[in-house]
Amino acid sequence: MTNKVSILLIDDNRIDTIYTSKVLEREVNHKELHIFYQAQDAIDFLSENVTHSPSEFIVIVDLHMPEMGGLEFIETISEELKNIKTQNIIQYIIISGSDFPNEVVEFKKSSELPIQLLRKPLDVSKLKALLIQ
Repeated sequence: MTNKVSILLIDDNRIDTIYTSKVLEREVNHKELHIFYQAQDAIDFLSENVTHSPSEFIVIVDLHMPEMGGLEFIETISEELKNIKTQNIIQYIIISGSDFPNEVVEFKKSSELPIQLLRKPLDVSKLKALLIQ
């Protein structure tokens, strides 16, 4: 990764968000971190910033959120930004406090997008390994 990397953390659970943000601040060479509690806010941010930003984005998104979950977020952002520089999104990490349903595993397998799956509470070494790739 040669460009500046920004991390978008999207999770409606504020306790999990605080934990994850502390882990990111401590363990990852402090990349720019943007926190969103609703997926639509992250979509709006990306829509405004991805076109004229030299940054690359890593998106960490919770699978289960009330208005729009992780899969729907990825599908929406891929569709809405398909004519823009979506290659600036270099990785999606879907997080969940429960097992990943088969539909998520199949979505990951069938997608050309760089998607990883992590269980909560996050394993710091696994998260760090994904972010250093």
